[in-house]
Amino acid sequence: GSAVIFGPDYQRFSEAKDFIEYGIGFSISNSQSFSKIMQSLIKDAGLRKKIKSKTEELFQKNAGASEKIMSYCEPILKNNE
Repeated sequence: GSAVIFGPDYQRFSEAKDFIEYGIGFSISNSQSFSKIMQSLIKDAGLRKKIKSKTEELFQKNAGASEKIMSYCEPILKNNE
């Protein structure tokens, strides 16, 4: 339920894009942008509550991803034995 903060070079990572889209991820490029985000997170209980809710929503939406990946990989692995 926590915010995720990362640098500006996140475009190759679909998870980071999802986090930004859901409003739970923040890209920073300098200490001022980091400070601004941190101040918002510290001072705004409503924002923290929204981030927690959105985090739960995103993780529920993606539940079962590991099983899907393994079901895709299993036939490939068996063929390479």
